[in-house]
Amino acid sequence: MSTALEYVTYTDQTPYLRVLDNAALERVHAAALDVLATVGVSVPLSQARAIFAAAGAHVDEARQRVRLPARLVEDALAQATTRYTLCARDPARDLLIDGAHGYLSTDGAPATIVDLETRRPRPSTLADLEQIVALADELPAIAFLWQSVSANDVPPAERALRELKTCLVGSTRHVQAMTVATGHQARGAVRLAQVLAGGSQALRRRPILSTFQCAISPLVHAADALEAALVFAAAGLPTGYLAMPLSGATAPITVAGHLVQAHAEVLSGLALIQLAYPGTPTFYAACGTMMDPRTGALTGGGPEDALLAAATCGLAHFCGFPVLMGVFAPGAVSNDWRSGLEGALNTAFSVLGRAEMMSGAGCLRTAQVFDPVQMVLDAEAFRLLAHVSRGVPVDDDALAVEAIRRVGLGGDYLTDAHTLRHMRAVWQPRAYRRGGPTPPDWGEREGQGEDRGQLPAAEAREYARRLLAGHEPPPLDPALAAELEAIIAAAASGRL
Repeated sequence: MSTALEYVTYTDQTPYLRVLDNAALERVHAAALDVLATVGVSVPLSQARAIFAAAGAHVDEARQRVRLPARLVEDALAQATTRYTLCARDPARDLLIDGAHGYLSTDGAPATIVDLETRRPRPSTLADLEQIVALADELPAIAFLWQSVSANDVPPAERALRELKTCLVGSTRHVQAMTVATGHQARGAVRLAQVLAGGSQALRRRPILSTFQCAISPLVHAADALEAALVFAAAGLPTGYLAMPLSGATAPITVAGHLVQAHAEVLSGLALIQLAYPGTPTFYAACGTMMDPRTGALTGGGPEDALLAAATCGLAHFCGFPVLMGVFAPGAVSNDWRSGLEGALNTAFSVLGRAEMMSGAGCLRTAQVFDPVQMVLDAEAFRLLAHVSRGVPVDDDALAVEAIRRVGLGGDYLTDAHTLRHMRAVWQPRAYRRGGPTPPDWGEREGQGEDRGQLPAAEAREYARRLLAGHEPPPLDPALAAELEAIIAAAASGRL
């Protein structure tokens, strides 16, 4: 089992992409506050409306609409804890949320998977999720886990918690609950995490679980999501809020208009969490995209998506929040040139926008299909971007003036001490061969049904097989396993 994680490190040398300057960020932020004060948000949970009303919001009970004065929102957000640790069952895999690091997770939770062996799509199962967790545990670039596919073979009443348990016990990485979206599911999730952490106070000290809830664009909060957010925040777990608008359909079609609405949705959710439980560790989250005007489908990797990613990072940081960005998940339906272009473009803009958390490894067709091979390829792309994030050091050793003097005119650097000292720092792929296979391999690969353009995917599949063959799941005490099962059963029957 791999232990050393690989992630982005943001330093003074890291390239920094800013698509909005401070004046533009201020305008977007002010516009979002104006929307919250004049248009408001739909809040169907009476408990949440009462919290807002007690803080001075304008609450229309009949229409379940809440208008939030700008001062109320900003005062609430100022109470948030924005620097903390996403803890793991293995402390060596803890993740510092401090603005200096960026981490990748898998995507979640489509109901279709591309089978690793047959390479054909089919409904996903709990066994598929177990395989994905095992593979992610062997990929150092996957630093935390989402519930990557839906367990279609599990009864709906227990599905979310069984998916969560699979991640919690199948890996020692930090887990983010992204399919837990109701109050009773949240209570079950908290109990699972408390049992594994050693109790409620132990979980507060070392939160091995975090979560986020999602607004329904435009400007609607679901009652179940609000209740779940409050349950997680009450347990002291890092709790974020996510916006997923679709420009042209559920948000304005312009990038700036999309940002205003999404910002209002996220800020209102975060404000509720802080009003209810001041100081809760929290984060800003967004996974917006554009509608293709010709088809009505999601663009999944167009230039507007990349601009949204970088601009959203800027907005979150402008407000002092760490950010979770949706990355990869291209519109492409296979591991091809298009999937590489769209996924890498979107993710690069998030890395260069200095996102702290990035989720999306493994999905195709705008997150409708999960592919373990794509997860391996996405992890490789992220490793490359993490290398780029180091920037270009210009200290005396890096400038290599002494080496240039030694080699002189017409010499070579192959055996120079400077080359030997630095050659292992040159980035190398793991899941495929640089330069690809030699020509004699092409015919052999084509005879196995692999297209020449798919050769990196074929190599990534072999790499995945090797990783899975060597994986050893973390041990779990039988008594602890039984207690976890009892919690899932109680939650499924409504007894929790």
